[in-house]
Order: sequence, then structure tokens, then C-alpha cells
Amino acid sequence: MNYDDEVGHDDTLELEQFEEEERKQFIKARIEHEWMSDWISMQAAMENPVYDKINPHFDSQYASLESVIKATIKVANKYNFAVVQELMNDENSVGCITHIFHRSGYQRSYGPFFITPQKQGPHGAGSAASYSKRYSLMAIFGVDGEKDDDGNIAMGTNNFAQDGLEELN
Repeated sequence: MNYDDEVGHDDTLELEQFEEEERKQFIKARIEHEWMSDWISMQAAMENPVYDKINPHFDSQYASLESVIKATIKVANKYNFAVVQELMNDENSVGCITHIFHRSGYQRSYGPFFITPQKQGPHGAGSAASYSKRYSLMAIFGVDGEKDDDGNIAMGTNNFAQDGLEELN
């Protein structure tokens, strides 16, 4: 009786298991490479959405959800990606999870990204859902949907920078 028989060791089975695990890792790496190759090509072709709306409260331009979809999802489709946005809510907020599927079978999910509606009711919820979907798409695809106000709106001011740069002393 040899050592392998004594301990129940089977080199052939171990080698097959190792080869199967190595094969799975190789396939996963190829799928991820295909995803990334298409993602890079897609981003190279993607442009910022058109600023087609005006926010009357801050007198600023921004891209509507429709414009963001045209700039992101429509381009993503051409590069073998499908995008699904799943709406959800919790006690006080509305949000979405964005799922991106690739023809290779690889997929990624981002979120959830929640927004608390300023108004109660269906109009507030719809507005928060639209906002969540729009900002999620812009963040995932790396596009900009608003003109830069140099942080003035976030700071509560509406002092937009003038054309050109001011000299620093």
C-alpha cells in the first residue's frame, strides 16, 4: 500500500479541481476585460448632456432626465451595455439602484441613491425619483449635467463667477 492509498489522496482529482478553478478565474478575467474594453470605448464616445432646462429658483441651466438618458444610456447601448434603474423608497425618501448589464453576462449595480422629497405626495415623489435617476446616471457615467456655479448654490448664495478669472493678490 502506498502513501496516497493510506491517506485517500488522489492527485488526479486535485489536479482537475485546480484546473477547474483556474479555468473559472480565466473566464472571469476575460469577461471583466471585455466589459472594461467596451466601457473605455463607450466613455470615449460619451459627451455631457445638453443643458435643456432652467432652474427658475437659481436662474441656472441643467440637463433634464431625458437629456441625461440620451447622453448616457443611448450611448451605452451602442457599446453593449443595458441600463435598468430600479426605484425604491424608505420611510421618507425615494431613490434608485442603477443596474448595468453587459453582453458578456457581467453586471454591476450602483446605489441606492436616496432623495428626500421637499413636497409630500406623488409630485414630490416623482420629482425625487427623477432627480435620483438623473444624478445616479451622471455619477456612474462621469458626465456633467449642470453649469458649474463654483459652489454658490450649495453655499446658499447666487453670486455666479463672471467670465474670465479674477487675479489673486
